[in-house]
Amino acid sequence: MKSKNRKETRVWLAFYKVKPEDGIADKAIKLWTRGPYSHVEIVVKDKNSPTGFTQRSFRLETGYREIPHTFDKDTWDYRMIKINDYDRYIKFSESLKGAKYDMLGIIFSQIVPLGIEDRKRWFCSEYCTHAILVAGTSDKRLWYVKPERVHPNKLAKLVNINFTKKKTFKKKLNKEVVKA
Repeated sequence: MKSKNRKETRVWLAFYKVKPEDGIADKAIKLWTRGPYSHVEIVVKDKNSPTGFTQRSFRLETGYREIPHTFDKDTWDYRMIKINDYDRYIKFSESLKGAKYDMLGIIFSQIVPLGIEDRKRWFCSEYCTHAILVAGTSDKRLWYVKPERVHPNKLAKLVNINFTKKKTFKKKLNKEVVKA
């Protein structure tokens, strides 16, 4: 997809919320990373998409994928982030077409943190973090992270998505109600 170089382009990080009916892989990622998410994608405006938006990421089943996206707040949590060079983001993403999912990278960078990775294979949060860094961002929280060390829940925390357990949320809510 060709595009004009736009400054400070808005993209969205879409974090997939694990549901009870999801498979064991989603549930295992949620459990291991201690948060509500098992997957993350980058969503961009795309006039060529039937929905007007395209999501890009890596999935275990497909490797790199690029598909239309429909905003759905019951399934995804979103965080808008600005990137400096949209063309660099697109060029980087297109260079990954055909790349496979990096299961060994997850094992050796997330579960057993040895930092072993394969730049020809990616997992979702590694791709999203790296793509944002390649495109450039003014969001300083992302400048010093190693993409291969980032899982979906860590990325959510880095971009300030506050997720809490229901008990904690209820306690905070009750305190606010008492103060009012």
